[in-house]
Amino acid sequence: MNGEINNQDRLTFWRGWYNQARKFPDEHRLAWYDAVLAYAFDGVEPADPDGDITKAIAAAAVESVRATIEISRKRREIGSKGGAKRKQEPSKAEANTKQTRSKKKQNAKTANQEQDQDQDHIGNRSLVNATTTGKPPTIGQMKAMAKTAGVPEDFAVYLHGELESCAWTDAKGRTVDNPIRYMKSAWMAEQKKNSAARASADDAFGGIRVG
Repeated sequence: MNGEINNQDRLTFWRGWYNQARKFPDEHRLAWYDAVLAYAFDGVEPADPDGDITKAIAAAAVESVRATIEISRKRREIGSKGGAKRKQEPSKAEANTKQTRSKKKQNAKTANQEQDQDQDHIGNRSLVNATTTGKPPTIGQMKAMAKTAGVPEDFAVYLHGELESCAWTDAKGRTVDNPIRYMKSAWMAEQKKNSAARASADDAFGGIRVG
């Protein structure tokens, strides 16, 4: 064999097999080991027990390990024929998985950016010509819509007063068609303005938090 190891010249011996064999007395345990090793290395099937207890133990030993030995043998054969190719396949699958995850992350990032941009301009997109606008909501309705818009009630009251004083139009003369979206946009703009003001104050006072 020129020093090469044949697939049937080695065997992984499991603890479970050892636990099975050790239950028998010496004579029967020897028969157990001989039968298992003869089958594993030479493919020898155990003899028909024909009522003999020792042969019956040998036959039972082979049956108990047959499936495990066959699976190990097939794996070694497959590995010796195409092991390198098989190792590449998981790498491709892994690369595809990583690529898919990267695309999902990029799509999610893009969606978040678009949502941020949408929120920045939501007030503009919710304004239409006065000719298509219905009757403006009352201050009570504005308060009710504040919860849906996710803004404080007093801010909704403030917006209602501002819009009411200029015929329900914004500073650029556009009429508010969707108060909920407008309130949400205005509130986000207010939060950004306050955040910028606090950051400016921090810088002015050497990084000390004020307000």
